[in-house]
Order: sequence, then C-alpha cells, then structure tokens
Amino acid sequence: MKMDLKKYFLTGIAAVVPLAATVYILMWLIHWVDGISQPIIHAILGRSIPGLGLVVTLAILLLVGVFVSYTVGRKTAELVDEVMRRIPLSRSIYSIIKNISDTFLSENREFGKVVLVKFLPDVYAIGFLACRSPSEAEAATSSKLFNVFVPTSPNPATGIVFMVSEERIVPVDMNVDKGMEFILSAGFMGKCEQAKR
Repeated sequence: MKMDLKKYFLTGIAAVVPLAATVYILMWLIHWVDGISQPIIHAILGRSIPGLGLVVTLAILLLVGVFVSYTVGRKTAELVDEVMRRIPLSRSIYSIIKNISDTFLSENREFGKVVLVKFLPDVYAIGFLACRSPSEAEAATSSKLFNVFVPTSPNPATGIVFMVSEERIVPVDMNVDKGMEFILSAGFMGKCEQAKR
C-alpha cells in the first residue's frame, strides 16, 4: 500500500505541475501586459479596469504595426532608430535590444536553425545558429566562423555563445519548437532508451 501511495503521489505531481506552471506563466504574462496600459486607463477613466489594459496594449501594438508597414511610418521608425542610436546613454542598450528583437521577430531571419555543434568526435551539443562571427575573430583564427547559441538546460534563457568553425556545425532537421522542447526537458522527451554498456 505504501508503494501505491508513493506511485499515485508522483503520478499526481506529474499531471498537475505542467498544467499549474503553464497557467501561472500565462497569468503572469497577461497581468504584466495588462499593467502596461493601466496608467493610461486610470488617467482617462479615473480608475483601473482589469483586463482592459491587455486589450489597449494589444490594440496599440497592432496600430503601430500597421503604421510602420507604410512609407510614412517606416520613415518615422527609421528616424526614431537613428536618434536612439546617437544618444550616448541609450544607444548601447537600444542597439542590443533592437538586434535581439530583429533576430527573433524578423520574417526572413536566419536564427532559428537548429544545429549540432561537434565538440569531440562523438560528443555534440544542440544549439541555435545566430549569424556570422565578427570579422576580427575570423581574421585572428583564419577560419570561417558562425555564432551558435548553446542554451543551458532546463533554462534556455541562459547559455553560451560559441564562435564555431563551419566544419564543426552539423545541420539537423529539427524546428525551433522541438529544439526548445529538448532543452526545456533536459533531454527527456519522447521515449527514452537506455544506452548499451
């Protein structure tokens, strides 16, 4: 009976934890987005209305997207971009965030290609191809290098950027979602087969 209770308890945890964690993260994200526009709503209506901030924020993003898609909006965005890159205190932060944003949100991005990095003859790490390495690094090594982000598991928000020679990058037929799932699960995805000793 003792073993049955332990088994049921662990089964319950396995069933509840993914659902609870997903709901918690989604609620936190919704609350955060909702809070962005609540000061505007409070200033106009004199009080905050939960949920309305989310709608207002999404509507603003949609309108900005429509505006920037046309010539006047595109020119305005380019002007703002140029000004932000010239302000001494903000240009470094803005440039980094802008580059990351463009990398992840661009429709024709190169990032997102899942690759394997060959470290030893039979040892590989899964990573995400970013872009070509700086010319200074290629000149110093006399090699064609590419930046590959290798996330740590199970937290893909942290990791190491390696400058890898082209011959050590192995293309793999895997989409980004499956690659991220692999990292988040610490490799425990699908049916696990024990390695032969």
